[in-house]
Amino acid sequence: MQTTNQHNLKSDLIIGVDIGGTRTKYGLVNVATGEVVKNFVLPTERKVGAIFLEQIGAVIKDCRAFATQTDASILGIGFGIPGFTSHDGEVLTTYGFLEFMENYPLKTLIESNFQLPCLMDNDARIVCLGEALQAALILSESTKLNFNGLPMAQYDHGPKETAKNSIVIHILAKGKSYNRTKKLAETIEAAGAHCFFVVEPEVSENESVLNNIIPFNFLAYHLATRLNVLETFVVGGKVTEVSI
Repeated sequence: MQTTNQHNLKSDLIIGVDIGGTRTKYGLVNVATGEVVKNFVLPTERKVGAIFLEQIGAVIKDCRAFATQTDASILGIGFGIPGFTSHDGEVLTTYGFLEFMENYPLKTLIESNFQLPCLMDNDARIVCLGEALQAALILSESTKLNFNGLPMAQYDHGPKETAKNSIVIHILAKGKSYNRTKKLAETIEAAGAHCFFVVEPEVSENESVLNNIIPFNFLAYHLATRLNVLETFVVGGKVTEVSI
């Protein structure tokens, strides 16, 4: 087991779990700052559900001890699953990647065994959400204007609400979600918004997150220049851009 400890202010914490092919990464995250204050890297248990839960229990116990020492509280735990999940917290399938996770009630098991609220989603969708939030943060900090990032699934359910003449930037790649995103854009444009697309056609959907964030750095600098924002990456007096 590998662990990393860092000093942190009193705060609410959450546990994030990324289930990988050979290793599972656990991170204890400060909700207010996004800082990973403690992490674990353990071999991925792929065959026996009971051993999988024991590993999670050991990590939660260690995280709770850390929270007690730092006068913090753990709000919940979230999982990135290499497969499909249902809205009620069941892992429908991982296509044999995790042999015991077929119609597996992970949310129920975690909440009943460890008394922690549990959320989960497909790992690729979680990465895409992180990319959208990062792009929004880069643009907001650079231009001093308000940008919001959210997953397509969140935008695509319920009323397609948008302000007339608002700008919606879609981050997409050729894959299962491509046509759905294009159709969503048509609906948003019909409501009065202007849609633009950031797409890397030569890269697979799962790998596109490594490339699609790059244009937003150039866009942020261009918009800041046009808006005459001289200190593009200065936040609260702290410089977050450096020259190498």
